[in-house]
Amino acid sequence: MSPRAASGKMPGMPPSLPDTPRSFEEAVRALARAEAPYKERLEQLLVDLAPGESDALMMLMKEGRGAFGILLESGAGASVLFAGDARSGTPIALASLGLRVTVADRCATRLRLARVRAEALCPGRISLVHARVHAGARLPFADASFDVCVQEPGGETRPPLEPREALRVARKEVFDVRGNRLGYKRSLGRRGAFDRGLAGFLRTALRAPAGERTRRAAEAAVREGGAARVESFALYPHALEFSHVVALGGDGPRLSIGPRERRNRLKVLAARAGLFGALAPSFGVHGARAPRGETRLARVIGELAERLGVPAPGIDALVATRSNNALVLTRGEGAGWALHLPLQPSKRRLVRVHHDWLGAVRRRHPDVPVPEPLFLGEIDGVFLSAERRVRGLGGTEVTGDERATAAMLTSVSEIAARLLDEAPTEVTDAVAGELLDERLERVLRLVPSEATRRSLRERADRFRAHVTGRALRLGTYHADLRGKHVVVDGEGGAARAVLDWGASEDRFFPLADLLQLVVHQRKQERGGPFGAAWRSMSDRASWRAGERDALLGYVERAGLEDRDIDAFLDAFPLFVAGMAERNWDFSRPDWVARQFGL
Repeated sequence: MSPRAASGKMPGMPPSLPDTPRSFEEAVRALARAEAPYKERLEQLLVDLAPGESDALMMLMKEGRGAFGILLESGAGASVLFAGDARSGTPIALASLGLRVTVADRCATRLRLARVRAEALCPGRISLVHARVHAGARLPFADASFDVCVQEPGGETRPPLEPREALRVARKEVFDVRGNRLGYKRSLGRRGAFDRGLAGFLRTALRAPAGERTRRAAEAAVREGGAARVESFALYPHALEFSHVVALGGDGPRLSIGPRERRNRLKVLAARAGLFGALAPSFGVHGARAPRGETRLARVIGELAERLGVPAPGIDALVATRSNNALVLTRGEGAGWALHLPLQPSKRRLVRVHHDWLGAVRRRHPDVPVPEPLFLGEIDGVFLSAERRVRGLGGTEVTGDERATAAMLTSVSEIAARLLDEAPTEVTDAVAGELLDERLERVLRLVPSEATRRSLRERADRFRAHVTGRALRLGTYHADLRGKHVVVDGEGGAARAVLDWGASEDRFFPLADLLQLVVHQRKQERGGPFGAAWRSMSDRASWRAGERDALLGYVERAGLEDRDIDAFLDAFPLFVAGMAERNWDFSRPDWVARQFGL
């Protein structure tokens, strides 16, 4: 069967296979029958599943899983076979990068969900085929039917497709994702949960799960399958939930070891000894038929450099962000850039908003440090934005260093006050309604618990009463100010730039941004849920000197009163939820109650 013959149809598909949970089958049937917009149907499906199932599904569906797609050599319009779990976000990412994708999966239920998603997000760009894609299976395609074959294991117990079969159907290249049987750290299937123990390492080293290989064995299999050139990339910290794509050889993208990680002497020694390539938890092996080639990312960087009139820089890092963008950091004389490549269609808006806001902040608030925007548009069929890279550390990298954290909070406190209007605004009922009503309703529509809804309404009412009749300096609202969005000086910790303005708004109340940073940094230090860090802020005796100085300094600069801190903290869940529900592509089940304990 050719890709053209498949055309997205799945005639004669058998019922779902036994290893598909019954609850998932029922939820997908309900989703397929419903006539509501895709976002609402997906949110209902997640609610219908047990919490563990919905959490695992959300991890699997993240388009950031396909961040490695920009490292393929095939360009816009190339045909790709994705062999694996149809629920994966990787096919959406590949289609968003301009590739024509055919998804092959052996489970009819997973394919039904994939069809609904593809029709909503990438109409006409993804075809679906029912086929067995485990080791030993022969795909229902003629030789060289596709330019590329991407193999990615899902939740299967069977070993995944063999590279030889992937290379049979691929004219140019394959990308084979594998778990490393010698990996020192592996995902437990829940976000942020990993097994780092010696017992787990020995268990998988001696008796590997289905399809897991050492890096050398995986590379050998791809080479024996017919690839003329093979290179590997670690998917770190683990293929089920990775954030960095790291070249295991060559110039980059590389693995960065931040200040906190440098305290782990064993990890630093292992990296220096070159053991990361052998012990990386998981990897993708890229095999190409041509002995020499150029990745699409290299072509994008080369053309951008030509447009900007500078030498093409090297690739420093490739990050699969939680917001489902591929973030590329480059290095080079005069050409250190940050490139944002959206891996889901709706993320194009956020990338565009971020780029536009960089220019707007530089015009309106020249004393607020933000990166210089350089480019927004398409290169080699890839939509991206580019900005000047600001050197330094991310704010989360100084977590645990009380002196550096205090310097960051104090400097951001000063920066945030510069975003405020010079003249105060009289907060009338109309002004309060403009800034609060739509935000509250947006959140309440997606909160299932009446108790949580009541708590949010009461907090909004208290805050409205607190600010109405006051003259407050409103201002530009970053809306997602966290340590990861602040570049700090590597020596002292003072802020050098504020990043990621994709969630920003023209006008909002003061103090909300700084509280977001303080609470999130406290969460980073203490661990546990976001809500616990927020609640702990109500005890002023727990405030560290850096937190106190930043908050009270801001209150003075903004013309606020000390009591305002308590009122803003009380309404804090509404501010966070209002930003999230405005920008997320779907709402997480009951997340406001789970995060904040409301």
